[in-house]
Amino acid sequence: MGIIILVLFIFFLVILKKPTVKGSIGEWQVKRKLMGLDEEEYVVLHDLLLPYEEGTTQIDHVVVSTVGIFVIETKNYKGWIFGKERQKYWKQVIYKKNYNFLNPVMQNFAHLTAIQALIKEMYEGPYYSLIAFSNEATFKNIEITSDHVRVLYISDLFKTIKSYEQKVILPYRVRQIAKLLINENIQGKETRKIHVQEIKTKLVANQINLNTEICPRCSGHLITRKGKYGDFKGCSNFPKCRYVLK
Repeated sequence: MGIIILVLFIFFLVILKKPTVKGSIGEWQVKRKLMGLDEEEYVVLHDLLLPYEEGTTQIDHVVVSTVGIFVIETKNYKGWIFGKERQKYWKQVIYKKNYNFLNPVMQNFAHLTAIQALIKEMYEGPYYSLIAFSNEATFKNIEITSDHVRVLYISDLFKTIKSYEQKVILPYRVRQIAKLLINENIQGKETRKIHVQEIKTKLVANQINLNTEICPRCSGHLITRKGKYGDFKGCSNFPKCRYVLK
């Protein structure tokens, strides 16, 4: 009996480490936090797949409210997190191992743009980009300059949204905007499957670029340069491209 329990325990540990499962846990935590919002003034939408440029974009959570529209990108990461608002890649450090990941602020900007394109005739008020990290993460050097962007922990999500008090939309308009987004949400399984595959392909391509020392910004070569604080790798197309591998 003890062996069976041990095997089941190991099995669940392996399952919990899978990126899709970890992502789902983070999104579930966000959903729980957002459940406390007053339904009269806030409409919460989850897992939207909206048309964007020539394809689609998937949005974790959107809160349409009387104080503005909040677009939430969930990152269920642990370890130290480093990143700047306009840097293409951010860095995660776990036990001295470095992992690069796409800038979530830039990711969420695409989500904001998609929503703006759909509701521009109905709404011109403020949008807020919230990047919600797991409480297992530790922010080490996060540089954000835009007032509408916040990088925060999932545990702070509710109070952050509630900190915005100036009303800019009437309740009936909130419901109209939410209804439009629901109607635009792509439900087809095949379309969603294609979207997921496209995302995986892009992630692999970006990682290949980093591993083969190709600049992910302009496809130039990453070369070793000498700087004030030591050697670093930068793009061979400098000064046209100022990408630096962090």
